[in-house]
Amino acid sequence: MKKCRNLEECCEPISMTNNLINGPSNVEQPPIPTTPTVPTVPTTPTVPTVPTGLNKVYGIMPLSGNTAVYNGFDESRVGTLPTFTFSRVFAIAVDPFRNLVYLAATTTPGTIYVFSAVDEQLITSFNLSIPNSQPQSITINYVTNKIYIGTLTGRLFVLDRDTLVEEEIIGEGVFPLQLTDVAINQQTNILYVISGGLNSNELNVVNGATNEIIGPFTDGLANPADVVVIEQTNTIYISNNNAGTVTVYDGSTLDLIAEIVVGARPNLMDFDPLRNELYVVNQVGSVTVIDTTTNTVLGTIDLEDPGANSVSIALNPFTRRAYVGITNRPRIDIIDMDLRIVIGALPIETGAFRVQTLP
Repeated sequence: MKKCRNLEECCEPISMTNNLINGPSNVEQPPIPTTPTVPTVPTTPTVPTVPTGLNKVYGIMPLSGNTAVYNGFDESRVGTLPTFTFSRVFAIAVDPFRNLVYLAATTTPGTIYVFSAVDEQLITSFNLSIPNSQPQSITINYVTNKIYIGTLTGRLFVLDRDTLVEEEIIGEGVFPLQLTDVAINQQTNILYVISGGLNSNELNVVNGATNEIIGPFTDGLANPADVVVIEQTNTIYISNNNAGTVTVYDGSTLDLIAEIVVGARPNLMDFDPLRNELYVVNQVGSVTVIDTTTNTVLGTIDLEDPGANSVSIALNPFTRRAYVGITNRPRIDIIDMDLRIVIGALPIETGAFRVQTLP
């Protein structure tokens, strides 16, 4: 596998000629500008219209192998996505254009499950070509029609989104063990792969057109837990679990441009595109909100239980709700994103190690 020293050496210009994606009539894929532009921040935020979508919330319970499903409108439990006991499901992705939910079990053989988001029925399941790959993340590129599955064995699997056929394995023998998360800038077709844990501490960049690897980059990283790409500004945000910071990279130059101090042990993050705000969950029962136009902290939201091991967060920007997964409490906390306070909770059998939303 070829490794490159910089973006210019590996990345050829990428031309986007078609951005039409079939899906529900109420969902539109945003147009792709020829050059990323910084979004305009309104002086007075407007209240968004509640979509007519499914508005579902998912809470993963890896030990039971079940994922709880809730109606986000009335907060009722509407179903369960089952796998198998002790499957250690940690990876989840939703496809809002096809109303699909993808789950990946870390336990051998590492099965991928595809459910209908409409009625919670299992559509299909399959195993990766290499047993015991331990899938950890699922990321979808709707423009190139690819699904990427990052694993704890240092492999990045590439699947065709239509057929679910495995096309390639990236990074075997090049990436460190334990790919923590993968994020994609669909405008540039560049993937950002972070590796955290005991034996790795780096960011690698993959050209989605050629699958060539650029990196590693380590500036400002301290056990990275999550990576988020803001496509409009081509900016990369990485939470550092050991440093209490969020590292900000320029996606074009891969220069470190900011380090933002948040709470202790920051973990997963989610972005609110309507207000240009990044929500960072800290494993000490709090959530930090960052203004991504200035890279400054707007405030901290404390959960009602300071002993909560909060590890995951997912937003519905349209209903202005944030959902926080807690591993040591049988609930998912609900935050009002405008008031920035906890307003309730979704009951769950055991702790929710991951949460996800489908607006």
